[in-house]
Amino acid sequence: MNRNAAGKIWLYIAADTFAGVGFRVFQVFCTWLFIQNLKREDQLSNLLIAIWLTTTFLLPVAGVFAERFKKTRILFISCLLGTLSTILLVSLMPSFAEPEQSVKFVPVLVVAGVLLSGFQAAIFPLGAALIPNIVSNESDIQQAYKIKSSMFIVNLIFGPTLGGLVIGIYGGEASLVLAMTAYFLATVCAMTFLRGFNKEYAAVHSGKGYSSLLTDLGNGFMRIIRIAEERVIAMASLLTNMLLTPFIFVILPAKILGHGMTMLDVAMVELALGVGVLFSTTFLISRLQKRWEHHAIASFSTAILSITIVGFGCTNNLYVMFFLAFFLGGSLSIFNVTINAKRAISIPDGYRATMESSLLFLCTVSIPLGLFLTKFLFRHFDPDTTILWSAILVIPPVFLIFCSRPLRNMLNAERDAVPYYVRRYGALFSRGQ
Repeated sequence: MNRNAAGKIWLYIAADTFAGVGFRVFQVFCTWLFIQNLKREDQLSNLLIAIWLTTTFLLPVAGVFAERFKKTRILFISCLLGTLSTILLVSLMPSFAEPEQSVKFVPVLVVAGVLLSGFQAAIFPLGAALIPNIVSNESDIQQAYKIKSSMFIVNLIFGPTLGGLVIGIYGGEASLVLAMTAYFLATVCAMTFLRGFNKEYAAVHSGKGYSSLLTDLGNGFMRIIRIAEERVIAMASLLTNMLLTPFIFVILPAKILGHGMTMLDVAMVELALGVGVLFSTTFLISRLQKRWEHHAIASFSTAILSITIVGFGCTNNLYVMFFLAFFLGGSLSIFNVTINAKRAISIPDGYRATMESSLLFLCTVSIPLGLFLTKFLFRHFDPDTTILWSAILVIPPVFLIFCSRPLRNMLNAERDAVPYYVRRYGALFSRGQ
């Protein structure tokens, strides 16, 4: 990857990461305010539901907009509006110090949460469309996805950890300043990225002859359904996400705390998961790709993922859980980088964002189902048994990935001037489809 392309990749990923950290720090602030300051857990639940609904149902719309408008401009505007929203919250910060005053601003927080989640939804599908336009070589695309995968774990773990640390040292209101700072840095990176880009990245229609929004939304989902490879990826991702989200954030902490350990132990296990992601993206993936075909790598990663999940249900040893978390993070990263990099070069320009946002929508919709299943199992079983029963959800993805011939052909296909999906499903990528 040449220096110019690498600089653009890093600018995009930095903007994406800072915006994600700012959003998660805002969520940490809301958790502190509603639980510790206001003692109103029910209102926190309502806010989180509003955020989830906004993100989920705006994702497909964001994918359509990303193909109609300049993607670099969408990134910049989303980060800028996030900065302005957090500046407004910081200006109200003195009011959050007193519970009596804070109650009056709960509607403001709900509106801010909905707006920030909407801006995040606009950013989510951009990577799938931007990265293949910055670099065209398959190895460079894979390298870019490795970087993005590494930064995702920073977003996921570092944001809440840093927010909690700031609250512990300086108080809850200070976390709003941190969120504002993160969004400001995201805006600076996005503005630099925008100024350094000459390509418009407009839709295939070049601003004329757009289909209706509903038609484009429907076509995005239909491509996921009608393309055999995408069906397999969607079903495997949906079931895996349905298990992993409650597992990482609910079941695993409950298991560790239930065996007399502390929140520090929970944090260390989650840190081991992040180290596994960083290790796989930095060292392991490139070495596997030199020896194995891409389909074998994807199958191997899902098998390791299922084994580690079952392993958590069979041990109470903290050091063994560090080991399992390391391999869980590594297997997740290997699977995501392998699949996403091949999808990026298989989908033609002008369709990546809509297909990516449709897939993300399906994965996000599955989260409440996983949480409901977890709640049901917790009523009848202890955390260890809950893990073993939940692990059933990861069995179908293993067989889907391993046994799917269309997916194997796509993952192992050589790069061609005509994208793989156009060669296989050309009618789905003609105008109006």
